[in-house]
Amino acid sequence: MIMGTATNRSVALMGEAGVGAGFGADANAADGMSARATAAMRAANADVIRMAVGGIVLAGTATPAHAEVWNCYSSVNTATNVAGALCASGFGSYRVAAKCNSAHYPYTRTIVGPWVTKSSGQKGPASTASGDPQGCHVVEAWTQFP
Repeated sequence: MIMGTATNRSVALMGEAGVGAGFGADANAADGMSARATAAMRAANADVIRMAVGGIVLAGTATPAHAEVWNCYSSVNTATNVAGALCASGFGSYRVAAKCNSAHYPYTRTIVGPWVTKSSGQKGPASTASGDPQGCHVVEAWTQFP
């Protein structure tokens, strides 16, 4: 018997000055975040320059772009005692986590599969975790993100 769940993660691309939401410049322009973020970054840079001239030196860094995977699916195959997770969209890292039951202490624990990375435009690799080496029965699975 195979049981599965689906989770959707939102895409969060950080725009200028670390603000803005959506996917790419078009989404930022549509909600006006790009212009405000650019103005905020220019004002912050001017403050840093004024402080440096006044004898205080500060190092400024912009927040890097950050993207995630979404359309992720996790499942449990009770016949093979294996849990798996796969993400279909976006790019980034994820892994499977599974609830694993046993007849001895600890009766329930969480086991995890290896971290895998999905590249943009390609099918994501599967992350799997087996209950057999752990001496337990996989009963539930979900996807974890860093």
